[in-house]
Amino acid sequence: MKYKQDELRFYFEKNPRQLEAVRHIYNGCTEKEAAEKMNVSEDTVTTHLSLARNVLGVNNSWEAGRHCEIFGLISYNNLPSAQPSDALKNYCENERQKVKNKEWKKEKRKKGWE
Repeated sequence: MKYKQDELRFYFEKNPRQLEAVRHIYNGCTEKEAAEKMNVSEDTVTTHLSLARNVLGVNNSWEAGRHCEIFGLISYNNLPSAQPSDALKNYCENERQKVKNKEWKKEKRKKGWE
């Protein structure tokens, strides 16, 4: 993690939409559903999530939500259950696959296969 709890609180006070996007994903919404709830485009939600993950130093949005919960930025009472939904599991798996694909492309370029 890159920042201390107080720094994260200050960051998300200045960027509340990023925290809102993380909260929606952590509650089991897809990016499309989060975009509808936030009245923004899916690309905007993707950007918010990416920035939040970068600040928190995590690899996926569920981890970002978990960190925010641990640091008291998202209340546990807002969550329907401690288990991630199927939609969230699928989202995280897609994120992992994107990372693997990027790493594979880099490896192919390095070895001159591409």
